[in-house]
Amino acid sequence: MESRIVTKNLSFAYKSKQIINNVNLNVAAGQVLVILGPNGIGKSTLLNCLSGVLKKYQGDILVNNNSLDSL
Repeated sequence: MESRIVTKNLSFAYKSKQIINNVNLNVAAGQVLVILGPNGIGKSTLLNCLSGVLKKYQGDILVNNNSLDSL
């Protein structure tokens, strides 16, 4: 089984400030992905959502077709 990470309409806000909005990703095993942008754009927030550090996101994060919340 080939590993992959998928996000569907992933959004996150700190209080009332929207940091990431409707991010859709599909990253396959072995694929190299670069997240590039200016300071404060939400790169670390995205990675914190993907790693499970931040839990109160909206949308879906799937790892090998399993919800991150169920892992």
